[in-house]
Amino acid sequence: MKRILALTALSLGIASSAIAQSNPYNLRTGKLPNGLTYYICPTEYTPGEVHLYLLQNVGGILEADNQQGMAHFLEHIAFNPTKNFPKGVMNYLLQSGLNTFDAKTGINETRYQINSIPTNDKGKVDSTMLILKDWVDGVQITPEAVNKERAIVLEEWRQRAGVNRRITDAIAPYIYNNSAYSFRNTIGSEEGLKSYSAKDIQAFYNEWYKPELQSVMIIGDIKPEEYEAKLIKLFTAKGKNKKQLTRTDVQIPDNKEPLYYRFIDAANPSTSFGIYQRISVPPQGGSVNHTAKNLYQQIFNRVVARRISALRNEGKEEFIASTASYSPLVRAYDQVAWDVVPYPGKGLQALKQTLALREQLRREGITEDEFQGEVSKMIEDVKALLEEKDIAAPDNLMDLFKQNFLYNAPIRSLREEVSSTYETLAEMEREDVNEWIKTILDDNNLAFITFTSNADELNISLDEFKKLLSDVKNEPVLKLSSPKSIDKLIDKPIKAGTIKSEKIIKELDSKEWTLSNGAKLFYRYTPELKGEFYFAASREGGRSVVTPQDIPAYTAMQSLIMKGGLGAYNRNDLHAWLQDKQVDLNISLENYTDGFGGNAKSKDAKSFFEYLHAVLTQQNFTEEGLNKYKALQKYLYTTRMQTPRGQVDDSIKKTLYPVSEVNPDENLAFFDKIANKDIIRLFNEHLLSTGAYTYCIVGDIPELEAKKLVTEYLASLPQTAVSKGKTYNLDFTAPDENITREFTADLEGDVGEVEISFAKTDKLSDKEEIAVPVLETLLQMRLFDELREKEQGVYSIGVQVRYEQQPQASETISIHFNTQRENVDRMKAKAYDVLREIVEGKVSEQNFKQALIPHATQVEDIALTPKDNPMLWLVYLNSYAETGKVPNLSQKANAAHTEDLTLQDIVALAKKLTIGAKKRDIVVKSLPREAGQLHH
Repeated sequence: MKRILALTALSLGIASSAIAQSNPYNLRTGKLPNGLTYYICPTEYTPGEVHLYLLQNVGGILEADNQQGMAHFLEHIAFNPTKNFPKGVMNYLLQSGLNTFDAKTGINETRYQINSIPTNDKGKVDSTMLILKDWVDGVQITPEAVNKERAIVLEEWRQRAGVNRRITDAIAPYIYNNSAYSFRNTIGSEEGLKSYSAKDIQAFYNEWYKPELQSVMIIGDIKPEEYEAKLIKLFTAKGKNKKQLTRTDVQIPDNKEPLYYRFIDAANPSTSFGIYQRISVPPQGGSVNHTAKNLYQQIFNRVVARRISALRNEGKEEFIASTASYSPLVRAYDQVAWDVVPYPGKGLQALKQTLALREQLRREGITEDEFQGEVSKMIEDVKALLEEKDIAAPDNLMDLFKQNFLYNAPIRSLREEVSSTYETLAEMEREDVNEWIKTILDDNNLAFITFTSNADELNISLDEFKKLLSDVKNEPVLKLSSPKSIDKLIDKPIKAGTIKSEKIIKELDSKEWTLSNGAKLFYRYTPELKGEFYFAASREGGRSVVTPQDIPAYTAMQSLIMKGGLGAYNRNDLHAWLQDKQVDLNISLENYTDGFGGNAKSKDAKSFFEYLHAVLTQQNFTEEGLNKYKALQKYLYTTRMQTPRGQVDDSIKKTLYPVSEVNPDENLAFFDKIANKDIIRLFNEHLLSTGAYTYCIVGDIPELEAKKLVTEYLASLPQTAVSKGKTYNLDFTAPDENITREFTADLEGDVGEVEISFAKTDKLSDKEEIAVPVLETLLQMRLFDELREKEQGVYSIGVQVRYEQQPQASETISIHFNTQRENVDRMKAKAYDVLREIVEGKVSEQNFKQALIPHATQVEDIALTPKDNPMLWLVYLNSYAETGKVPNLSQKANAAHTEDLTLQDIVALAKKLTIGAKKRDIVVKSLPREAGQLHH
């Protein structure tokens, strides 16, 4: 798989201030006489495809007071009829099998894109380019289009309505200091959306959709000179405006004194506070080294998260949850945000602790160990990226060109940018990071906001905030205990075990060892993994063997593993010990299996198995840790059950999954039943019953070294065997064949929520299995067309068709959507009609082909055997361990292919999944306005 997300995850500072390469990527770029900017870039990242983008330097911030939400409304209308597509743009795209398209309106810009257009289909290429041209100046804003999209946009508005939007709107004047950003959002108001006419939206379109604010980007497996000629011919048609339009960016005034607000709302789900600091960002094309700045941000975010965790690991935290981050806010501004949910009654203490942590970072910065640790990891990430054959993903290139269009940032190749990032990391000094941290943690442009459900909670005044802000400056800096140096992780001498017997598995070029504690281990030396190895351990068990009386303790045990550290060392000590080691270890307690596993560099093999041994034998489960867990779970339960939404969700859960001995209600009494001794016992039963475990090691570890590690750290584990008790059925679903229920609750707004599902336990054939995603796409498309496009009754529809083979075959169809309460019955009936039409085969071949195309099998270099992919040896050894049979090492692709499917196959699958299935039909409605107590 290509590393598509790596550039985003690493934030490599694409818009840097370095001198641009003369012409990276054989890029064609220019500005037409009418002012439109274009970028045409060849890349083989997606062979045989081209991707089209239209970026508008236009967003919600440009709307007048009587136009709020209009930019977003216009984006919706753009998919309706246009000058050259009288039946609608969306209709053309779907009918042509072009299902990968998107549009997004932001506060400052709007983006349209059509992806994965086959370059060998000249008709589709020319038509999609014509769509971009129509979006530029050919959108037909008719009363019919406006009224159709009005219903859909209002549904979107209703879905976004609620306490979260009230929070966003209420705190905006304090985040943006009463600038224009304080009074704009992309969705607008219900009143405005109901009132806008075609004439109103046409005026906005005419004013702002101008070529000088537009950029077309064409990226893909193309000959750029050919597409440049197409573009110039097509887009030059619009004449140059007599008066060139320019837009200025909004400036937010500074505030030297902290801004203050109390958000009080009965529907607010949790008591919390936030400290928000606005940071002015220099222009992207200026003299600032944006590569270094972006790397500083990442280091800051990682270190502050670790310090928050360090407080928790030492048991010193005054909060239930706490996060801090540096991130973009709006154009030309970033934000440092601290969001904290304090323990009940600990609001002031949590606030002081947060301010003290902030002051610690401002005054002392990050330590040398923190700096070296983070930089080392980031360098490894960059090295891995440089090893990629192709990193020029279309969306990454689009973002590169966007920075140039909006900010005149120089264009450099992404590989050059990655190399620059590597050099910046190699040359970076801790002092540079700490100087930058001081600049972002001064006392300017602060806002302090509390969020509660009533006026009595968290009543912290502005004066109290300012006093604490001052106090922490005059007090000794917050001190966290330095991590203990770990010379030996295991605190007791280990009595090594032995390998009692050995068996050669010739067909797998592997060995089976029986250990002295009864465990079985399968080993294969695999030098092809080049300095890495993989380990897996599993046994039958999991939740299915937990007795009803042990369920509370078992639930707690899963959450408390590693929370108390290992032996004499807390989690901070362990983190420091692992800092220079590439070790990944995880524990997996599933419904029907217990297990643990991971991977590491071969050079860290001893550390990996030492760590594993300590995790299994030195786990600390403390009364203090358990009490905190209970308090948190009770708080979350009480808070949830105080809201109408929480109450109705609880009722639905109990309807679909009735409370029973093996499926208890996780209420306050549930958590009172937990005892620490039971947690310890259950951990040992599930993870130290060595006689029932099977281990697998595959990797670049020679046999003699592997045997030494196995005898010291695995064969030495206690020889414990738990007698096989009763196995419980974990299918908690209600036995009823059909459940149809309607719930009403005092919910905000005009709410009608529908969930329809079908469930069966039939085994599917190979052909039926590959038909599952095609059925999902077909159902999604048909519901979208009927419920949204024709009825305008919903904004979005969630459809899932799933097939699981383990622990037993099961398949489900689920349909979920929101609408107005008065539309529930009509929309639900339409949904059933659509499903019935598919089951009865009343679907056109054209619809079927539209659903099939995204899933059609493509010729790819897929690793099908261990020879192609050495990691598959772990899968094969596990299979052999479970069945005793040698798997087929020359396994080829399944004989069934997506392109061989027919409409009849999809119809047959729909019948199989619905006829005789358990059906669930759940509706949630808000109370009628005259009957409810709807205050918002």
